[in-house]
Amino acid sequence: MFHLADRLAIRDECGLIPLAYLASVAYVKPWVSGWWEFGKASASFADLIVGEDSPRRSAVTLRAQRAQTASPSS
Repeated sequence: MFHLADRLAIRDECGLIPLAYLASVAYVKPWVSGWWEFGKASASFADLIVGEDSPRRSAVTLRAQRAQTASPSS
């Protein structure tokens, strides 16, 4: 394999021989939508949508509801 790469680089005047390809991996929870990947680009975190069925979203909503009921009404 080295001889083939050397022949391509010297005789065929190849400017670049990739030795490895990087891969991007993203683990996206089922309740997150809006994620995409294409080549070098991927979705911005600002474009992601957290669904109603997210455990964290439920906890945040519950805390907000408790804070509203605990605060004195004017």
